Amino acid sequence: MQRSLKFQQYVYLCTGLVKLKRAIRHKDWTACEALFSYLQPDPSTDPELTFLLSESRIDYLVARGLYSQAWDAVEKLSITLKEEGADFMQRISLLITKADICRRLGCPERGFSVALRAASVAFKAHLKTCLFTAVGLIANILNSNGDYNAATRLLGSIIPQSLEIGDIHVTGMLYSHMGDAYMGLAGLEDTQSPASFKKAEDVEGECEQLMKKAVIARLRGDEGLAEEWAHDHNRVWDHGMERIASNSVEVH
Repeated sequence: MQRSLKFQQYVYLCTGLVKLKRAIRHKDWTACEALFSYLQPDPSTDPELTFLLSESRIDYLVARGLYSQAWDAVEKLSITLKEEGADFMQRISLLITKADICRRLGCPERGFSVALRAASVAFKAHLKTCLFTAVGLIANILNSNGDYNAATRLLGSIIPQSLEIGDIHVTGMLYSHMGDAYMGLAGLEDTQSPASFKKAEDVEGECEQLMKKAVIARLRGDEGLAEEWAHDHNRVWDHGMERIASNSVEVH
């Protein structure tokens, strides 16, 4: 069996797929292009491998930020699968990819709807890894809309199950979304703190909370908002010091 050409081609393509996925995660675009040049399926290639190669091409386009090309590739692959017949996992995979591209293109509402459909199909088909990926994407969209509590509840219900399944990449993604949700909640919980300290005329307390908000914004990658909170911190402190100086003069 190992001497058959078909078996050798199967091993060749599988090995190439593993290298390709690693290259995409390493952002090694030169290696990706080189691998794509010789990982070319033909009519005799196993349909599942053909799908995985097409899916990897889409992952590559998304990783490069070429979302319009990725969307066109998804649509083309969807048509092909409709003609040839797709299994549940392939259908769910494409739905998740569509939802992710919608989110990246600034259409979170459409992405949420598609991701919800993917989660529903995965749940009915008992495909847990697909289900967790879809729910993770839903949580990501909720985070982007500021619905941190909902995202936290969703992720808290599936992360333990994901750990049992053992897919480290999916679990890592879920933990990343949970981190974003916690950071969002920290920002919300801190929102009222500066106002409370302001009413109490506690300048140091108000400034401390503003600085916390600046740190949270910076950790989330929002440098503009971080600078805004830092500016507010300086303004409040300077105003507080002026008020203290003014009160001191009046007392004397």
